[in-house]
Amino acid sequence: MIIFLQGFGPAAALRELKEQLETNDTANAAICPTKSHLYYSWNKFQETEYGGRSNEDIFKLLEEKSIEYANDGNSIQFSREPFAVAIITPIMKRAAAFYSDSEVMFVDSTASCDVTNTILTFVIIATPSGALPIGTILTQSQSSRAYEEGFSLLKTVSLLIGICLRFDEC
Repeated sequence: MIIFLQGFGPAAALRELKEQLETNDTANAAICPTKSHLYYSWNKFQETEYGGRSNEDIFKLLEEKSIEYANDGNSIQFSREPFAVAIITPIMKRAAAFYSDSEVMFVDSTASCDVTNTILTFVIIATPSGALPIGTILTQSQSSRAYEEGFSLLKTVSLLIGICLRFDEC
């Protein structure tokens, strides 16, 4: 549906459609879609635009997009079991230049960031100008095994681009 391309989620789309109609025709499903129909359409839109939610769909998309990401200057590594993705962007590469001067590294995780409950972990260093991100890890759980895999991938990515993050000596 076009309304989703305009940035509306299902609840906001229903509100917007009802406001646009400004009549009593909101009870007519032929004119104003039902809530369940909007959510169904939203899920189909998400699947069409961003791919499925299964691990296989996610990895297929990652494999397809990896080349595009690399062409944009991003470095990415991922593993299937346990699910983990490590990303270093061009801005993070520049921030890593300050890493040798930094004695403190912070790790901050935020859970349930999307419909697949992915955990987003930022690796941040302290600099005189403030905190700078030097890497990102995505995992599907907060288990020690998932974090170990994520940090291992982040170390691999950093070494591939010539940065030593000193999780242990390089």
